[in-house]
Amino acid sequence: MSSADLTNARKLAKRAQDQFDALEASVNTFLDDCGWYSEVAPDKNGWVLRARIPQQPPEDWWLDLGELAGNARTALDHLVFQLAIDSGSNPDESRTQFPIFEVEDDYLQGGKRSWRERMLAGVASRHRRIIDNAQPYKLGTGASNHPLALLRSLTDRHKHREQHVGAAYLERFTVLQMYGEGDARIGMGMTIGQVQNDEPVLDKHVIHAAYPQAEAQREIPAPQETIDLGGPPTMIVRGDLTGLEVTKPPELTVGFFGDRSFSIVRLANVVPEVTQLIERFERRIEGKRPRPGSPRQT
Repeated sequence: MSSADLTNARKLAKRAQDQFDALEASVNTFLDDCGWYSEVAPDKNGWVLRARIPQQPPEDWWLDLGELAGNARTALDHLVFQLAIDSGSNPDESRTQFPIFEVEDDYLQGGKRSWRERMLAGVASRHRRIIDNAQPYKLGTGASNHPLALLRSLTDRHKHREQHVGAAYLERFTVLQMYGEGDARIGMGMTIGQVQNDEPVLDKHVIHAAYPQAEAQREIPAPQETIDLGGPPTMIVRGDLTGLEVTKPPELTVGFFGDRSFSIVRLANVVPEVTQLIERFERRIEGKRPRPGSPRQT
């Protein structure tokens, strides 16, 4: 019987990493050149801060995304095939596949034979333990954030449904709400926020809104830097809340949206996870083989 060889799995993972690196470079070039900006505009209820995005990412990035995810997923399936060979089994007699499950019960159930048993048919228990520990469900409530869970979501949608849509979106922003008039106009309430649901920011998308107050005069907390210099903890400001100012450009990134939304930063963790698994099994398989010229163990 032939011995296990993880060369093809390693090559597939390397191809996936090269494809991700190329996609990431394209994303960075796009972010450098697209000319993001924001504007403060009057609104019927006050002032709004809007994102202005002159262009969106190329539509065909979904092809690059699908190809790199497909290669990474195939690398794992090649890995399991070779693990069955290393276990002394004939993987051609069963349909081996690398399992990826976010729910433990789904993994250990599936009718007469669990999905674990069917996908890892012929794979020795010493190898199965590592695959079990690599499952996304091991993260509990954070299972959906596991790199392998993201990989499964990517490949399932790409192969069976439709493409992921690439879009630019806001990642972090800093805003000053402006109070007062003339020399008394000051910035208060600096806000550093983060879009929690990876919602894509479209052109003229409202990032933040400020609405005027009824009082012509009000007492507000003083800025911390004023207090640090010995100033009073509060101050009287004349006039309404009149607008917003952005102290620095928003931090933006590119995300992909489908059944599950994720940024290019999260995508960066997927292929390394696959590569580390392959390398771990490669060390195990190579470690058990006798070195050239060494006596055989009986």
